[in-house]
Amino acid sequence: MTSVHVIGVHQIGAGRYQRADGAILSDADLAECRPLHRDELRDLAWLLGLLEDWLLHTGDDVRSDLATFPGPGRHTIDDLIDHLGTQAVKLNRLTR
Repeated sequence: MTSVHVIGVHQIGAGRYQRADGAILSDADLAECRPLHRDELRDLAWLLGLLEDWLLHTGDDVRSDLATFPGPGRHTIDDLIDHLGTQAVKLNRLTR
């Protein structure tokens, strides 16, 4: 397999890589990766953070409406808000 370079991922051995959040990946894991420019990562991080902030400050009617949408597993709105914030932080770290 050819060498892989992904922003925020560094090689730690033959065919083994570590993400900025500590996750260990293999060549197979990265084979499905698609490149994003740093500016695109920053934009996505900003968008996720904005959505997280909006959900933190929105009214009960919006939270109730959002709770009716199906999704994988049973997660609360607070779980969604936490996940958005976590992903925004991870994306921001990848842009360093």
